[in-house]
Amino acid sequence: MLSAPLLDLADMTFRSLAAHPVLLALTMMVATFFLEDVATVAAGLLVSQMVVAPLPALLAVLIGTILGDLALHLMGRFLAQTSWGLSLRSRPQVAAAESWLSARSGIALGVARFVPGLRLPVYAASGFIRTPFLRVAGIVVAVSLIWTPTVFWLSAKAGAAGSQLPPGLAVLVALLALALITLAPRLTHRVAAA
Repeated sequence: MLSAPLLDLADMTFRSLAAHPVLLALTMMVATFFLEDVATVAAGLLVSQMVVAPLPALLAVLIGTILGDLALHLMGRFLAQTSWGLSLRSRPQVAAAESWLSARSGIALGVARFVPGLRLPVYAASGFIRTPFLRVAGIVVAVSLIWTPTVFWLSAKAGAAGSQLPPGLAVLVALLALALITLAPRLTHRVAAA
């Protein structure tokens, strides 16, 4: 668990960034490139504490999420053109995987948004097999418009309820909520597979 001085430093940092809304929005947007669900939860919590206005915070994490996902697709497209990518694509197993993913790319891209750990490989693979960019962009935008506002809204609501709790308990509740958001897709997948 985070120590009190670390939490105080984070609180002071966000509050000082709140005086510069554009810088705060850019920080939230860039944070999504590293841990987008964590950045979205943090943005919702900042809104709940009235450190930042809801619309700019939501737009920042939404735009960051979309740009990050499209960057993964473009990275895969770039890797497919390298000598390593060209030699990999010549293997029969890779050709079979390309054919399978190409036929199911829409479903795979949509599911990858909701299952932690799948976005990097699926979005990069969609670029690697040259799934049309506009198709990928449409799917990324559509699923991001569902997932990101939902996580953001739940975090803001939980943060507002948590503000009534003692600080230590509020941090524990926030960490449990983040764990639930992260693990829920995996748990539902295991239950469905059983």
